[in-house]
Amino acid sequence: MATDADDWRPRARYVGIGVVLAAQLLTACNGVVSSKPWFSQAGDAPQLREGVWRLTSDKPCNVDERRPLTTWPDCALGLVVRASEIQGYQRDDKGRVKPFTLPYVLAAGDPAILQLDDTTANPLKFEYAWLTRVRRDNKGQVVEVRGSTVGCGPSSGSPGGQPALYPGVTAQSGGCVADSVDSLRAAAKSSTRDGPPQDVFNARWLRAGDR
Repeated sequence: MATDADDWRPRARYVGIGVVLAAQLLTACNGVVSSKPWFSQAGDAPQLREGVWRLTSDKPCNVDERRPLTTWPDCALGLVVRASEIQGYQRDDKGRVKPFTLPYVLAAGDPAILQLDDTTANPLKFEYAWLTRVRRDNKGQVVEVRGSTVGCGPSSGSPGGQPALYPGVTAQSGGCVADSVDSLRAAAKSSTRDGPPQDVFNARWLRAGDR
């Protein structure tokens, strides 16, 4: 039977680097970015089950999840999770489906933090998301998650109409940077309660394979 947990604190059962899902959702504005990675691969990271995943939000989208990802409508976001990268699909201006890959690292913690290497962005190419509310299968692999971008500050802003920033976070280049890994972790934890509900996504494992 599957089990539930509220965080991804390090557990002895997790071996090797974690496998986690990422998405274009992380390219949203008002998120923490960096020019150098804050995290590296670690043995205490959670492990997501490899295969096909689907990310969903509150927006309605009808799709036959049994069909190959390349046939899904634009409203449905499917991803293929591998050991060190995520593969997704997007349409070009001619309607052709093109794959993209995103290297990542998952750091254990409360909440867990996904570090996504967005190779299309320069120089602030590393982006971050918090991930929580884990459901695991009977082998301890993660099969469902909730998450969103690590925000720069409370979505309500500060008195006087100026954007509010979390401690240790500085605005930069349409997003923000953290001055330490502790500041990044604190911003991630605050984002779980302060972020707009519409920006939160849910993701679940569908099947093994890459289609």
